[in-house]
Amino acid sequence: MKKIIIILAVLMASLNLLSGCFAEDLSYGDFSYTILPDGTAEILRYRGEDADVTIPETLDGFTVTSLAIQAFARIETLRSVVIPDSVTTLGDNVFGECTALESVNIPEALTWMGSGVFQGCVLLEKAVLPAGLIRIGWNPFDRCDSLRSIEIAADNPFFSVQ
Repeated sequence: MKKIIIILAVLMASLNLLSGCFAEDLSYGDFSYTILPDGTAEILRYRGEDADVTIPETLDGFTVTSLAIQAFARIETLRSVVIPDSVTTLGDNVFGECTALESVNIPEALTWMGSGVFQGCVLLEKAVLPAGLIRIGWNPFDRCDSLRSIEIAADNPFFSVQ
């Protein structure tokens, strides 16, 4: 019986590891992305060098709902980002160490903001967070030396600025 349990455990672990091998990274312009199980797109990485970036609402017909962990991290030329209203999730350190980043519009649909999202964005001066935001990870504005104000929608039931 122990051998059967061990064999099943090994098989399950192997299948779990292999399942990640079949996820396909797709490209659309300067964006690499993947299709999530719900049929929406998650941007994995921005490969461009533009100072001002407008993230498209769709990539090849798939609605963009998520920006993955470090998708825009360490892009030293990035000055401003417009995130579409379809985005509900910002992954950990998504804009981490973007030292030239001055402005980001955060969409009203955003519900999930990971840890260190703007870590090291030393020129970012202001952040406006939406009413629907229900989770903010650890230290999203760490080392944002120029940050002068954080505004949170008055009707947000979870967060407020004091």
